[in-house]
Amino acid sequence: VAPAPARVDGCQQLRRAKAVTSARLLREGRRAGWVREGDGVARLAVRAVHEALGTRGRAGSRVGVIGAGAMGARVAALLGEQAVRYNRTPGPGVWPLDALAALDAWVVATSAPAPWFVPPEAYVALVDLGHPAQVSADPRHVDLDALLAGADARLDPGLRAAAEAAVEDATVDLIRRLVGNRTSFVSEGGVAGGGSPPPQEASDVAVARAFA
Repeated sequence: VAPAPARVDGCQQLRRAKAVTSARLLREGRRAGWVREGDGVARLAVRAVHEALGTRGRAGSRVGVIGAGAMGARVAALLGEQAVRYNRTPGPGVWPLDALAALDAWVVATSAPAPWFVPPEAYVALVDLGHPAQVSADPRHVDLDALLAGADARLDPGLRAAAEAAVEDATVDLIRRLVGNRTSFVSEGGVAGGGSPPPQEASDVAVARAFA
């Protein structure tokens, strides 16, 4: 009996695919002009927190930053001494999640598949940078869509259409590559009429089933 193929860690595979897709979008955006230096998501998040905190925004307030990835690190760097960093896996300067303190505001920069973070009460504002949302809806919360909609710099219609088309193409490509790596996805379920479909058709069937 042939040995079973080694299983690839799904989370690791997803992180790698997302990183490749993000890098591709950045390159395309800079070349086409719909990615410009200036207010990035991290800076917009910090601005939203400071506006919500008002006069306390830059003096004496403490802001929890959830997530130790690149986005969380960027937000924490912009906040400076205001930042209190947390993550599932603690490290130098990063507290564990079971040590959450009551803080003035929060920025959540994680990528769980569903809302999971519940901040200690008595906070003023929370910015959720996750997609999908990492925190349940609350009047104090600003999600990623609202944050981007309120950005000062607006793309002209032509650049916006180009950006949306590029993101759509990249999303489809990401799904195809993720499903394509699951070599048993189509073969286990089969197709109508039996037999194996051509490679492109197999990919289409797999993508369709992924959304079924």
